[in-house]
Amino acid sequence: MYGGVKMDWWQITRDLYLEKGSHGQIKNWTVKVEDELALSRLGLLGKLTQKNGTYQVKVWRIFKQLGIAKEDIFPELEVRYGKLLSQKDQADQINTQRQTAFTNFLTQLDTAQKEFFLSLDVSPKVWEKQANFYRSALQMWSRPSQPTLLAAYALKIFSNPHALDYGRKERNFLEKLLVAQYGPDARLDDHNLYQDQLANFVGTANLLVSPLNFDLISLADVTTVDLPRGQNIYLHENSGVTTVLARRYPDRKFVCTAGQPTLACRLLITRLLAANNTLYYSGDLDQTGLKIADNLLQDFPALKLKNMDLETYHKYQKQAVVPSKDRHIKQVQHPALQSLLTAIQSEGKIIFEEAIHELL
Repeated sequence: MYGGVKMDWWQITRDLYLEKGSHGQIKNWTVKVEDELALSRLGLLGKLTQKNGTYQVKVWRIFKQLGIAKEDIFPELEVRYGKLLSQKDQADQINTQRQTAFTNFLTQLDTAQKEFFLSLDVSPKVWEKQANFYRSALQMWSRPSQPTLLAAYALKIFSNPHALDYGRKERNFLEKLLVAQYGPDARLDDHNLYQDQLANFVGTANLLVSPLNFDLISLADVTTVDLPRGQNIYLHENSGVTTVLARRYPDRKFVCTAGQPTLACRLLITRLLAANNTLYYSGDLDQTGLKIADNLLQDFPALKLKNMDLETYHKYQKQAVVPSKDRHIKQVQHPALQSLLTAIQSEGKIIFEEAIHELL
């Protein structure tokens, strides 16, 4: 009791700690005191400056006058009030736990996955709130071994067939993942994924027993149509090439990928190879064409390349042109295609499949 006013310095210090404390340190906290008599009895009045009728006193100076060392203040507070955790202590504790969980998560990723994830600038706090999402999303890192429709893939990864629709955060994550793995011009089919399209079909010529030379096999029918066995079959990237060659060589069998192979096309290739047919693939000698061929060879190593080598590129140099637009491919897996890719990037010129078959 000082001057008729009870000053409980311990209670004041406790409240101050809970508001501003950190790790049990008293630091330079100050308390506002208006009772001059209380300060006088502590021997502090003459050492302080008054402002608007209030004195600001460092807590440790009060306890020093009471004969209590600075380092003993906090232990005594916990003796009196039990374990104390200030707001800052609690925040630090939460941050430490969050950072530990985040670090443990990163250790579960391989080097490439970790590099990609860190490039997203996801903070430990954001990761904690969306940990389940990121764990699921990173399952998309591995390229599916089989061609997969996007809705089925979304259902498998996120338990929602619409999760990878445009505009959703899952789709945005996938697109960033594709760019990280395949470059800025990455496509779904680079990752063996295919949009659900009502017109998912593959074009063939002279392949089926039918009244027509040219057939469109839909996704619904591709697994049931009768196919030849033990034949040479020629796959071409471009429909114009397929059309002309099918008329020129009516005894040959053709499949047209029409650019990026659809799921129907891939399923047809699977069946043709299973029927002991030999498949030859030919496409444009540009970076896009090489990437299409490389993706096919990754999934169907039994495919044989035709007219997609350095010899062909040099042979038809007179028909080479500077592309108005082409993908920029980092690399391809097949050695012959990689050599060709290096030449195309060095020369800065491409050759269309139509030129190779002298259709231009």
